[in-house]
Amino acid sequence: MAKKSKKVINTNDSKAGVINIKSPSGKSVKLSFDFSYPHWLSGIQNKGFTNKLKDSSEFAESIIHIMYKLIPSITNSWDLIKDRPGQIFKHCHAVSDDKIELVKQIEIQIHGKSLLDPEAEQSIKYWQIGIEGIRVFVLYNHSANIMFPIFIDYHHLVYPSIKHNQRDFDSLGFCPVFEYC
Repeated sequence: MAKKSKKVINTNDSKAGVINIKSPSGKSVKLSFDFSYPHWLSGIQNKGFTNKLKDSSEFAESIIHIMYKLIPSITNSWDLIKDRPGQIFKHCHAVSDDKIELVKQIEIQIHGKSLLDPEAEQSIKYWQIGIEGIRVFVLYNHSANIMFPIFIDYHHLVYPSIKHNQRDFDSLGFCPVFEYC
């Protein structure tokens, strides 16, 4: 007589290995961040802008804020933010026409070139994202729902603020990329 084979019960749920950009209902999937441009953490200093810091502890505090507060908040609220830019989070919006050239100049100084392909300008736009202080400038790909960080404006110099623009910026010299890479 043959032995009866026992059925093994699988206690693990299966997970899809492929994620579709569009769900069957037509809504986009959750926003994601792509960190493939490594110089987004670089510090520069020129006549009208700096994103250099005082020291490594100021950088550590800032990067923790970005990774543990800013990015999760933006990711979780993105559908509301993109439908009503500047209303849900005041500092989350597409870069305005009067600031776009400044943002492009900073991008070129940090990355050595423009990261935006002129043919992709319809689906990719410059955005500022920020909550509670720090602002990160990103390229947002509308069709893929992906953000690419391109630089950090720690001191609110792209969109100046009296509350945050009282510091002596010439004394700041810490660049985390220069220091650690």
